[in-house]
Amino acid sequence: MRNGGSVEFLTSQGWFLEAQPALADKGISVFQEALAAAFLPGLVITENGNMTIQKDQGAAPYELDDLNNVIVNYSFYDRWNFRPSMLSSVTAEKKEGISLTKHPADDEEFEVSVIYSDGPVYRKQILSSAPINGPELIQELSSNGIRNCAVVNAPCGALL
Repeated sequence: MRNGGSVEFLTSQGWFLEAQPALADKGISVFQEALAAAFLPGLVITENGNMTIQKDQGAAPYELDDLNNVIVNYSFYDRWNFRPSMLSSVTAEKKEGISLTKHPADDEEFEVSVIYSDGPVYRKQILSSAPINGPELIQELSSNGIRNCAVVNAPCGALL
């Protein structure tokens, strides 16, 4: 098991499998309903199992640093990235929904808990904050024509 909660398996047939933590289907439905009630967009589940919620606010503002590298201001976006915990636990709560709980290691941070029914019992699964996937971000910027050097009509690093 890795730090992020993913697990790697090597089968007897030589297949390498990687499993990511996931929120149960019922939990996803409950989470989506809570987002809709708060007028937030639906969540997107990324390749590595994280969940991203982002309001559509258009392109982020950017500027160039002293070396003409693009600096994108992602704090402009209302975006939340979550990673489901590896386990869900049975809870005494009897109502589906989401709640905020204090982070066990940092009193100033919170985690989102999703409570959903699983047959006759209710389960609680914690969603902790997840970092932006850097390689995915760089690929997306590159596919939209944005490179490390944003000088237009000149070789990378050239001053105009």
